[in-house]
This record gives sequence, C-alpha cells and structure tokens, in this order.
Amino acid sequence: MPLVMQRILIVDDEPAILLAISSYLTTSHSDVHIAEDFVTADGLLAANEYDAVITDLRLGGDDETEGLQIIRLVRERQPRAKTILLTAYGSPTVEAEAIALGVDRYVQKPIGLLTLSQMITHLVSSGGTPA
Repeated sequence: MPLVMQRILIVDDEPAILLAISSYLTTSHSDVHIAEDFVTADGLLAANEYDAVITDLRLGGDDETEGLQIIRLVRERQPRAKTILLTAYGSPTVEAEAIALGVDRYVQKPIGLLTLSQMITHLVSSGGTPA
C-alpha cells in the first residue's frame, strides 16, 4: 500500500512545540511547514495547499485569539483543509467561536504527539467530522 504524504502547516509561537510536532509528523511521512506568527502563516497559506492546519490559539501578539484568525483564513482560502485549534487557554466562548468558524477539532493542550498524528490521519483520510 503506497504511503500518502500529507502536507501540514503548524502555527505556534513556541519553537520547542514547533520542533516537537514537526519532527514527529515528518517521521510519519508528512510534508510539514511551520510558522511562528500570523504573517508567516498567511504567506504560507497563500503559497501552498494544505491537507491540515494545526494552530495554537495564542501566537504571542497583542491579540490573544490569533489562532481563530488562522482558522478563518484557512476556511476562506482552503476550505477542504482540515483544521485543529490547540490551546492551553480555552474557554466555552472561544470554543463556540472556533466551531462557528468551522474548526474540525478544538483540542486542549497538552496532547500527545501520537494522538495528534492519529487525529490528523483520521481527519484527512476520512473527511472527519466537525469539532
């Protein structure tokens, strides 16, 4: 059975998290792109097609919900891409807004790398279901 390479964008302002997730997913035969901020993510979304986008809610700027803006961009530009919003600062309000934007999964940190990888594979291969 041939391996299916997934193109994944990871957006997080913490280099250690980017390194851990991207290294793990790369060994799982994924083509992984990373962004530490909204501007970089915006450019990557304009230049590439993604199967999945994983973004943190807070990207270190003044706006504590930049991850929601990333989800909005993905839905506008790449509606077929699956989206996962990671956060350690979740609330029912943020979760409701993420669901309204069409996020596929709303996940509280921490999450194991194997669990995250399996979630991506399921979403991409089966079409997944919303959060």
